[in-house]
Amino acid sequence: MAAVFLCSQINKDLLMILIVSHASDAQGDLVCQRLDESGCDYLRIDASRLATEFLYSVEPLRKSFSRGEVFSSLRNGFDEKPREGAVFSTIYWRRPINQWDGIKTLLPSPEEVSFAETYHAFRLAVDSLPSSYFPLGHPASMERASNKLLQLRLAKEMGFKVPDTLVGNDPHVIRDFLGRHSYMVVKPIHVHSSYEGGKQGQVSQPLWCQGIDPKKIAESLRPDRRAQLMLQQQVVKKEDWRITVLPNTSICCKIDTSGMSTDEPDWRKSHKKYKHSLFDPSSEFEALLRDYLEALDLKAGYFDFAVDESGEPYFLEVNTNAEWLWIEELTGYPISEEVAKCLSGKT
Repeated sequence: MAAVFLCSQINKDLLMILIVSHASDAQGDLVCQRLDESGCDYLRIDASRLATEFLYSVEPLRKSFSRGEVFSSLRNGFDEKPREGAVFSTIYWRRPINQWDGIKTLLPSPEEVSFAETYHAFRLAVDSLPSSYFPLGHPASMERASNKLLQLRLAKEMGFKVPDTLVGNDPHVIRDFLGRHSYMVVKPIHVHSSYEGGKQGQVSQPLWCQGIDPKKIAESLRPDRRAQLMLQQQVVKKEDWRITVLPNTSICCKIDTSGMSTDEPDWRKSHKKYKHSLFDPSSEFEALLRDYLEALDLKAGYFDFAVDESGEPYFLEVNTNAEWLWIEELTGYPISEEVAKCLSGKT
């Protein structure tokens, strides 16, 4: 299905579902297809086009503001007459902008200021709505819960096995930490790619989780040099788990990564070549996952676990707004239908 900017339901008196998703988001495409099949009314917005193709207004002093009528007017294009009362019962904040658009909102050029201002004003308006409008998670809660250090600490407190972890740039402390483990991984904590000067927007170096010999890192450390690192004990694993926890169901997928080398522990680089199979977790384990999400004020989460050779799962992270389409394609489980049910209330 081609990406939809604004669907035909925009002319109806009541817009029930708002989907905010960039144009190349295949997950958003498929959810829209499922909503079409079930006859649900929705509006999909490509946030990268807000400044050029989407007209709206917000009056924060109106009594109706933040009660579902966050937009005072809403229209697609300059030729349409503004209409009041853009009411939504459900909002799906599904990766509203792509990587390049994110750079523009953080550090816009003079020509891009309007883009950045429009996006952030729109984001603030959506954020003003209460959590009840977001069956798959409020954007403010997702942003806070994406803190990896908070995630790891909470996981430890709730009883999950968690690899030993250090974040910092102190070479003396790093050297001591490296001496504790035979296998180590280094991870990006926030920045996942870089670009070369003059080519902003063109990724030149994706940054992945990388296995590394602790001795080699220790040998390169110097007291007068600083290198910001997130280091983690490497789990010698037989498989990985990606567990998608939605309000109405949990989809637990086992990924056979037993053949991966310790130097390349990140299965995402070539995920489709590994065998994927679904499994049923214990009721106690699933309940613990849901308790974890509740503690982070999340309604859905996408967990990653590394499972060691003895079968012990180690918590790695929970993604707050992750991709899931490849699991549907490889296992046949209709995750898109479950997401559509959450948005439409047809559980």
